[in-house]
Amino acid sequence: MTVVDLHNHFFPERWPDWDAKFGGEPWPSIRHDGGGKATIMLGDKEFRRIDERCWNVARRIEDLDRDGIDLQVISATPVLFAYGRPAAEALEVAKFYNDAALEMCAKSGGRLAALCQVPLQDPDLAAKELTRCMKAGHRGVQLGNHVGAKDFDDPGIVAFLQHCAAEGAAVLVHPWDMMGGERTRRFMMAWTVSMPAETQLTLVAMILGGACARREGLSRPAGGGRASRRDALEPALRAPARGFTAARGPAR
Repeated sequence: MTVVDLHNHFFPERWPDWDAKFGGEPWPSIRHDGGGKATIMLGDKEFRRIDERCWNVARRIEDLDRDGIDLQVISATPVLFAYGRPAAEALEVAKFYNDAALEMCAKSGGRLAALCQVPLQDPDLAAKELTRCMKAGHRGVQLGNHVGAKDFDDPGIVAFLQHCAAEGAAVLVHPWDMMGGERTRRFMMAWTVSMPAETQLTLVAMILGGACARREGLSRPAGGGRASRRDALEPALRAPARGFTAARGPAR
């Protein structure tokens, strides 16, 4: 049996100074701290501490061997998506990280495969980059689960998903830019509460928004069991509970 790890992130060891090139809000940068350790920075703020397994293929394969994993699929960490930037900038950034991922795969002896990233804020540019990446050797694409207020029932995003189906590209949807704010800053609730909530929101938007029904080639995502009961539940939710009167606004 082949054991595949479908969800694992990478960072290149180095990348261009996007702040100097594009400006605007702080871009992710990497600060090497010595001893194979590094810190992802957003301006002068620490975002995440990482180590060389993020970019060192030999070290990564040591872990694969230790854990009995035959193939690992790597994708960029969502902080690199750049969905809130001008699309042309996000495209240039995506191309750099996509090519870096394939360079890691080429050194792995077949142990690594890659999912690309795309400038999803511009579905046409995203489609062109997906096509380029699939020809270059990527297995599919990783997407953040929303672009600002646009979810997976947005016509542009649905059209891009249809393009993925036509290209035979696997799609990994990653929750990111999570809801919750201050209430989820403790107990790792951004991961244990907000991420699952984002995933469910995406499933509901895609299924009940009709994305799969409107577009050939898209399969109904797993995880929508509760959503399938919506039509049965809604009449009960709309009707006043027995013994209570519906609340009314002030008389005019």
